[in-house]
Amino acid sequence: MAIGFRFTYAITRPYPFRYFTVIVAVIFIVMTIIFSLFNTVVAGYDLRVSYSTSPNTTTEQKLWYDNRFFAGIKKLSPSCEPKEIGIKQSFNTDKNGLIYTLNKVKNVGKPDSPTLPSLLYLNNHLQDCEVSYIKIEMEKESRTGQQVAWSRWGPSVFGAISCSVINELGHMEIDITAEYDLVPANAAKLSLDLNDTSWDDAARQNLFQFITSNNTQVPAMWWAESIMSYSWVAASLDMSTYNKALETGFQKGTFNFWPSSNVSDFSDLSFFTISWYFLLEGGSIYARPEDFDIETETTSAQNWVKSADSLAKAFYSTVLADLGMADGPNILTDEDALRTFTSNFSNAATEWVPAGPATGSYGSSQPVTGKPVITNSTIFNNYLCQTPVQKVPASLIVSVLLADLVFLRTLWSVMNLAATHIAESKDPKANQCLPCAGEEPSPQPESYELLTKNGGSGSRAVSTITTFDLLNTTREDCLKSKIMDTKQWRRQIGDQTFLVSTDSSLISRDFVQSSFAHPAMYWAAALDPQSLETILETSLWYGIYLQTQGSSTSSQGQQVTPNPSTLKQVGMGRMVTDHATVFFLTDVFVLPEYQGKGLAKWMMQCIKERTDALPAVRRVMFMAKRAPHAIRFYEEALGAEVHDQENGEVVFMSTPH
Repeated sequence: MAIGFRFTYAITRPYPFRYFTVIVAVIFIVMTIIFSLFNTVVAGYDLRVSYSTSPNTTTEQKLWYDNRFFAGIKKLSPSCEPKEIGIKQSFNTDKNGLIYTLNKVKNVGKPDSPTLPSLLYLNNHLQDCEVSYIKIEMEKESRTGQQVAWSRWGPSVFGAISCSVINELGHMEIDITAEYDLVPANAAKLSLDLNDTSWDDAARQNLFQFITSNNTQVPAMWWAESIMSYSWVAASLDMSTYNKALETGFQKGTFNFWPSSNVSDFSDLSFFTISWYFLLEGGSIYARPEDFDIETETTSAQNWVKSADSLAKAFYSTVLADLGMADGPNILTDEDALRTFTSNFSNAATEWVPAGPATGSYGSSQPVTGKPVITNSTIFNNYLCQTPVQKVPASLIVSVLLADLVFLRTLWSVMNLAATHIAESKDPKANQCLPCAGEEPSPQPESYELLTKNGGSGSRAVSTITTFDLLNTTREDCLKSKIMDTKQWRRQIGDQTFLVSTDSSLISRDFVQSSFAHPAMYWAAALDPQSLETILETSLWYGIYLQTQGSSTSSQGQQVTPNPSTLKQVGMGRMVTDHATVFFLTDVFVLPEYQGKGLAKWMMQCIKERTDALPAVRRVMFMAKRAPHAIRFYEEALGAEVHDQENGEVVFMSTPH
């Protein structure tokens, strides 16, 4: 069946550009470097999920490719997702002081937009925080038994604050609240061991209501915790003392504080606008709803009102320090005010509730803690981040190599198309071979002298061959070499080693001539040297050899063709063939002294093995002596059969010579 489709190959010729090869080489070297760098960035890194409490630090991490050259590759830059803080959700800042609750979120840039249900936050600095209102609840009877065991009276502080945050949606204004109670409802029970009321014991029981207590790393928060606890204890004791002096004591009460817009001096007693409401045990209400000037109060109430005012100022300063507001009045940033505010810490009567962590005034502790400094604050969160991580070296090399090959192959295709287009635009015959285009004469053959050796005579002759001869015979020689790959078989018979080989270079010319002249080969006769060389070159020979010395082996232990000097030829067989379909066996001969060892039958088996392996062989033919033993020999050795010359479909014919 004919095949309509055939593969073809293109005829090529050099590009008509003088420096094209050099330019291509330089471009490929440069582009290989660029592609490798690019592919290392794109294919050499994976984004891994991680969690970070400092997304700014995470996203600011720079890798080697974070520069202007790779500016367009953003997917492999560290990134963190914003945290969503919902309404009524609690949070704290990175200074780990008070706990805050989010109450309202408003987009200042869009005044007509509704209140947002949550705040998208990504470690943005809190800005423009202001304390608009402080409330102190003085309670006695409504507190839990555990709280009363610690302190008869317990002030609970509440503050309303507003701040600004700049996020990806714009300028957001948030309303938050904060609370403080030195002895909250879940306080641990009071130890009856008077020696166990130290500040350390109270800290272990989480009485100071700071996320991180005794924070010596941040002096401002260390002093904030101290002034809050001492102010709380002072307000509790002064309230208890004042209440004992009354005929009808208080049950509970509320102080309200509004920062005055006219007073900026924090030491001024009129810094806050104050009002209060107290419930007496008899059911009456003692109130000062109007603006109240503490300085004008001449009764004993002045002391406990001043204590409440000090607690409110301590809370005001603590909130602003915790939120990172360094500007404006603040006890913690005014060393004189802090020194005055803490002057009686060492003499403070703390009763059952210990205060701290400071045990003395700022003047005595300042050399240890250092000056309080307020820095910017952020909401403390755990953020989901993605950071690039380099692949293992083996995976990185394979990924970059494959990507480089794709890019370079594409680059070569583009350059090849461009160069071909330019060449053809200048010369329409640029895509034809030079002789076909008439631009170059057909190549003339170059002559070479070839020294050959005549077979039997050993004489040497000089012949002339051309380059065309070499070109025309190269393919045939290669094909012949491939078809006629030599094969060897070895057999040990007694103490003798025999070899069957198809290597024609081992065939002894003298052996062939003497065999042809032997009476047993009645069909042959000795040949002239030229005829002998012809059959040696064109026939497929099977030689039988006696190994006179040990066989040589390769370094891997495989047998190789032995040196002819170690072989003695004792038999042969010749096949006239096209090496693919038809084989004619003739000139089978074994020296009489080596007959009876099964060598001829072994050689036939080798021939059958070799021909059976060929895919297109039609038949192996030969002419045998009309004798029963000869016919039986070839039937057993080769599986041959005698063709019926009278009734068969084919007849064997020959010409007489």
